[in-house]
Amino acid sequence: SNGVIADIKNMETLVRYFISGLQKGISKPADFYIAVPTDVTEVEKRAFYDLIKDANVKARKIMVVEKAVADGLGLDIDVKNSQGVLVVNVGFETTEISILSLGGIVLSRLIKVGGLKFDEAIRAAVRKEFSLIIGGKTSETVKISLRELEQEGKSAVVYGRDIVTGLPVEREIPTKLVGECLEEHFNSIVDNVKVILERTPPELAADIADRGIVLTGGGSLLRGLEELISSKTGINTITAEDPMTAVAVGTGKYVEFLSGHNDR
Repeated sequence: SNGVIADIKNMETLVRYFISGLQKGISKPADFYIAVPTDVTEVEKRAFYDLIKDANVKARKIMVVEKAVADGLGLDIDVKNSQGVLVVNVGFETTEISILSLGGIVLSRLIKVGGLKFDEAIRAAVRKEFSLIIGGKTSETVKISLRELEQEGKSAVVYGRDIVTGLPVEREIPTKLVGECLEEHFNSIVDNVKVILERTPPELAADIADRGIVLTGGGSLLRGLEELISSKTGINTITAEDPMTAVAVGTGKYVEFLSGHNDR
């Protein structure tokens, strides 16, 4: 919940089943690298370590990796030598805004805005405008197909329950309404990016202005976010090629990064 472990026992079960599924039921010893948000407490970080330790998955070594560093590696950024990079990871429940420099994190901020908040905003807007209750899955589908619908000039067709009659109905939802209800959360992300930029040392700020801002995470695929950050900050903003897997790929690369770091 919000980037940290809320239910350790169920999480252990989940990890155990997931790992045994990957290993085809034959339990083999392995090293574990876990990507964890930077801006959480030491106790919350420790919970990730304990999770693997107590999940009975034959862990040889457990390493907690800064999620933002994993992001940078997954994006093929030379994090060891880069002077300043601003990465914005828009996840499901949180958005992590981080400045990387010379292999470390200079500033990081975790905010409780992400894909789930976007879904809830769509549900609330549809309920208010059309007196229609739609499910979380439906609002997520609308969110994902927004870019495509706008390009084709179509409205989103949704099924839900009419508040007045209590009966299931089909409605067409204009994409303009969906875009407008997401604006508030987009602005919240932009405001926090600005806060981080205001606290950035001048030399790094110059680097970021030159290199631009990189968006990752599933939420970064939403239409309008990249353009909004770019226009409100005046800094060129790009979305990663494969934002969904950047952290996973980067956590894998962290092993090599670590050995290179130790050599220095």
